Amino acid sequence: MRILQGDSYPIPVEITQDGASITPEVIEEIEITIGNTVRKTYTGGGVFFTEGMWYFLLSQEDTFSLSGGYDVLLRIKYPGTGNVVGTKIGKLSVEKADRKEVI
Repeated sequence: MRILQGDSYPIPVEITQDGASITPEVIEEIEITIGNTVRKTYTGGGVFFTEGMWYFLLSQEDTFSLSGGYDVLLRIKYPGTGNVVGTKIGKLSVEKADRKEVI
């Protein structure tokens, strides 16, 4: 995925395991990170679930802090087990913007 610094919108993320959709009822926590710069969680804010799809919300401040290419990582913590499963879910390329004002 390619974005521009200063972009702000929710990015859809389809999360499945063994062909089944992962819903809030089967997880304790979901964490999505972009490199070592941006981290959002389901319980802490920035990751939400609606109409069968997960979304990762990027703010303008988030995208202004990024420049270049990043791995996007997902970690899921399952309730009652303490198990945490992680995977790389894609790459994000952030293009520099000439303007750096939040609107």
